[in-house]
Amino acid sequence: MDVPVEIVVHSDAGPAIITYAREKISRVTRFVSDPIRSAQVTLRVAGDPARARPVVAQASLDVDGTLVRAHVAAHDMREAIDLLEDRLRDQLEHLAARRHALRTRGPRAAQPHEWRHGDAPTHRPPYFDRPPEERRVVRRKTFAPHALSPAEAAEEMDRLDYDFHLFMCADTGTACVVARRPDGRTAIASTGSLPAAQGWLAPEPAPTPTLAEDEAVALLTLSGAPYVFYRDAPTGGGAVIYRRYDGHYGLITADGATPPTNDVTVATA
Repeated sequence: MDVPVEIVVHSDAGPAIITYAREKISRVTRFVSDPIRSAQVTLRVAGDPARARPVVAQASLDVDGTLVRAHVAAHDMREAIDLLEDRLRDQLEHLAARRHALRTRGPRAAQPHEWRHGDAPTHRPPYFDRPPEERRVVRRKTFAPHALSPAEAAEEMDRLDYDFHLFMCADTGTACVVARRPDGRTAIASTGSLPAAQGWLAPEPAPTPTLAEDEAVALLTLSGAPYVFYRDAPTGGGAVIYRRYDGHYGLITADGATPPTNDVTVATA
């Protein structure tokens, strides 16, 4: 059954591009056996003309209550839509494989990154080189993270097409963050004790700092890292300050305190 695909365009793209995007994403959804409740594609062109890949395309699908996302950058609209189709197909194939395994074998330990062999490249957009004095925290999100194992958090990070993922570790009861590493392993840091060692996990060597928001912003600016994971000084909860592709910053905070330790983390992923 064809799924209506909502197209949101933040540019002067004409009807032909909108039709092209709708046809390409609709083609992907036809191969999904689970019901798709909604599908949305967003297309935008960055305001900086110096960007090598100024077109950004994003897709969000609600697959029977499970959110699947994809995010790519390209030189032009058609290339972005083609890359988005490939990326979304990979995301949906992974979700289908996971659900099939649950139906046939029951729950088992996730194997993060095993499905990434042959995966389409992410084609992330470059960061806009906004001068430090102009950067602001323009997006804030506070949520109550649900308890996950590190393997479940890594799988969720992949499914949502995130570069990092803040979660509550079911093994330790502390706020943690997992992140992609270029070597295929998954970095992990915690506001408290780390979960048991696993071969695919790479514990961050630096401790996790207790910081006020302005201190976290200053550390992110000075470090040049994609994000900084820290323990929020006023609340004791886990928080992540991160770079946005528009050159500004975003802030995610976990609603709930975590046990104090002397530990701290600047991301290396």
